[in-house]
Amino acid sequence: MCTILNLALAASAVVGMGSTLIMQEEAAANQRRMANYQADLAETQARQARYEADNTRKLARYEAGSMRRDFLRAQGEQRSLLAAGGVSMADGSAMDVLLDNASEARRREELRLYQGEMDAWRAENQSRSLLADVGLNRMQASQSRVSGWTYAKTGTSFMSQQAGAYAR
Repeated sequence: MCTILNLALAASAVVGMGSTLIMQEEAAANQRRMANYQADLAETQARQARYEADNTRKLARYEAGSMRRDFLRAQGEQRSLLAAGGVSMADGSAMDVLLDNASEARRREELRLYQGEMDAWRAENQSRSLLADVGLNRMQASQSRVSGWTYAKTGTSFMSQQAGAYAR
């Protein structure tokens, strides 16, 4: 009678430990899936940030070129108005006005290019940060796999000890 009771207790311990192991492995698998999902999401966001950086540079170059064309158009109009008025553009105040306008237009163009580079730099830094998160999430996924295996190994060792104790 004692032997049957011991066997029943051992079986109960094995079943209880087995269900605990299954739940722990499922929890580790869920953690692994979540970490992989977060890594995939961070990769997508990093690609988007790189695209944004490239697009920002292109837009800044386009806007700077547009500003330059607008300036050249305005400068041509100024020259034609000055020439129509009989003003000599070889030197003097008319030339100073044209040179000042050219200098200001160039400064605005360079400022726009600089702003574009700074915006692109911020987007690239965000991309690098997200890629670092990818590595961290992949590492967490790997650790959750290892923790599940470690718990399972510990649990099977414990079950063996319990079964051995009840068998005596």
